[in-house]
Amino acid sequence: MKKLVPDPPIPYISIIDHLPLAEVWEHAAVLMTMMTRTCDVYMAFPVDERPEILVDNISILSRLLSCLMAHARSLEVQP
Repeated sequence: MKKLVPDPPIPYISIIDHLPLAEVWEHAAVLMTMMTRTCDVYMAFPVDERPEILVDNISILSRLLSCLMAHARSLEVQP
C-alpha cells in the first residue's frame, strides 16, 4: 500500500544544544578553516571549470557556522 502522506523534512543542520561555549569556538574555528580551504580549492580551478559542489559545500559550512554563532550568543546571554 502506498503512503499517502509524505515524511516531514528532516533538518540536516543542527547544533548540539548542550555544547559548552569553549567547544563552540573550537568547532567554529574548524568550520572556518574548512570553509577557507574549500574556497581556496574553488578559486584554484579555471573560471569555466569550477565545480558547483564546492559552492554547495561552502554554503553548508556557512549555515553550520551561523547555527554555531547563534548557539554561542544564546550561551553568552545566560548567567
